[in-house]
Amino acid sequence: MTKGTVSQSLSILESKGYLVKVPDGTDKRVIHLVLTEKGQSLVDSSLPPESLKQGLQLMPPSQRDDLLAGLKKLLNSMQSARDFRPFGTCRTCGYLETEEEGQKCTLTNLSLREHELDQLCREHVIKPTTGKPI
Repeated sequence: MTKGTVSQSLSILESKGYLVKVPDGTDKRVIHLVLTEKGQSLVDSSLPPESLKQGLQLMPPSQRDDLLAGLKKLLNSMQSARDFRPFGTCRTCGYLETEEEGQKCTLTNLSLREHELDQLCREHVIKPTTGKPI
């Protein structure tokens, strides 16, 4: 998607009351997108139907793990085929660093609160087992 398409899509979601734009308290270049109650309700209603949740709960843990691993491989293959960067949450990002004061994004040099660790970031990089992010 182009930046213009993303910008228009976000403006529409904002005008319909699904999200609000909140300026960052310390970095004026940063805008946080926050779901409203209406937006969260939409997300909650979009989750898998109860029958799917129940079916997953009835599967043996090893089968659920295999399914999850297979779905991750499928997503990675789709991204590779289209030359997309990976995406994920701050919690799984190579830029995330733990400090005495808490969690910090080393790319933006911003401290992260616990609830922010589960938000998606377009700068996400795969967390390597050693060394720098890739």
